[in-house]
Amino acid sequence: MAARWRQVWMIAVCVVLAACQPARAATPPNIVVIVFDDLGYGDIGAYGASRIATPHLDALASEGLVMTDFYAGANVCTPSRAALLTGKYAARVGLAKSVMFPHNTGGLAPEHVTIAEVLKARGYATGMVGKWHLGTKAPYWPTHQGFDFFYGVPHSNDMSPFPVLRGEDVVEPEADQTTLTQRLTNEAIGFVNQNKEAPFFLYFAHTMPHVPLYTAKEFRGTSDAGLYGDVVQFIDAEVGRLMAALQEWGLKDNTLVIVTSDNGPWFEGSAGAFRGNKGMSLEGGVRVPLIASWPARIPKASRTDAIGMGIDLLPTVAAVAGTPVTHAIDGKSLLSTWTKGEPTPHDHLLLFEGTEVSGVRTQEWKFVSRMYYQKWDVRFDDEKFPQFNRPGLLFSMTGPDPERYSVALENPEVVQRLYGVVQNARTTYTVPFKDARNAP
Repeated sequence: MAARWRQVWMIAVCVVLAACQPARAATPPNIVVIVFDDLGYGDIGAYGASRIATPHLDALASEGLVMTDFYAGANVCTPSRAALLTGKYAARVGLAKSVMFPHNTGGLAPEHVTIAEVLKARGYATGMVGKWHLGTKAPYWPTHQGFDFFYGVPHSNDMSPFPVLRGEDVVEPEADQTTLTQRLTNEAIGFVNQNKEAPFFLYFAHTMPHVPLYTAKEFRGTSDAGLYGDVVQFIDAEVGRLMAALQEWGLKDNTLVIVTSDNGPWFEGSAGAFRGNKGMSLEGGVRVPLIASWPARIPKASRTDAIGMGIDLLPTVAAVAGTPVTHAIDGKSLLSTWTKGEPTPHDHLLLFEGTEVSGVRTQEWKFVSRMYYQKWDVRFDDEKFPQFNRPGLLFSMTGPDPERYSVALENPEVVQRLYGVVQNARTTYTVPFKDARNAP
């Protein structure tokens, strides 16, 4: 009789567990997107940095995935952030022309759906900490763009005034930048703590290492790369603090953490082996780190050269959350690339100089038809420059030293095909262009 009751009890337990299993599987993972400001491709150990130590970012890389050929949505911050949050090239949302300044009255218009809005509809708690830079008031403010919670600053730390806000309320008219980074991390950890029982989305946009540079006293002189290196080591430690909180609360395994930068380095920092820096379509201006860690799904120590861009984050996290994207975007989900090692979903990615398409990147090639040199706008397809003998520069991106020597003359059919992509894209994205930085 005892054996029979034991058998009945075990069957009952199995039934209960089976009934509970679908509910567990349906619970979407937490999502954290960390964006640094002006961090260079070569400033992280996992990407070859030798003078700056980034043990916490390197740990995320070893636990997850490194993308070697990932691009910011633009070569300066406002359009890059607009592209990241909406999944659209910034020209589609009217924010490709330049960065926003405190006097601008417009911003990211409400009709453009953000990552936060997509995930909020899925039942996520949504929070943002850090630098917004997409409008300074309603309806362009984070709390009008899908974020339940906001603590941070309206724009870059070299602009004035530079207030700190909680929600829509100013809590510090002029930010004390000597302690701002720590306070941002504190708020990020607080948001996670308050929402750890349900799925949450945290968009953490650091203000560093954009100039002016600030770091905690204990990090001064700790790197071999001056104050800039000290700052990077400091923000790496702040990432470590956030990850420790996720670990403490048992959230790490089922939390997707994405780390990237809004564009290449500016006056300091390393673009690795690449030419150029912030504000250029050269690789140094747009190729940025992308680390994705999700222990439950992404294989450890993964590495891919599949091309991707900031516009891909919205469809990727939507796929992670199990919710469809029902509106038109430019990005594509990288989830299968991250979890299964599949090739890029892109035929090509577009590059912009301000409002105009300047080039195109495929998995094998990069074609550039327009580029700035100091204050000279060089248009290779302009008849004023017959010395170029071709409509642009073509670089093979599969060799050991990409973007050094053009092979356009040797590959006329590739030039013709990619120049056609650029010309078609210019009619699609940039004519006419409406500057959304200022309200109508």
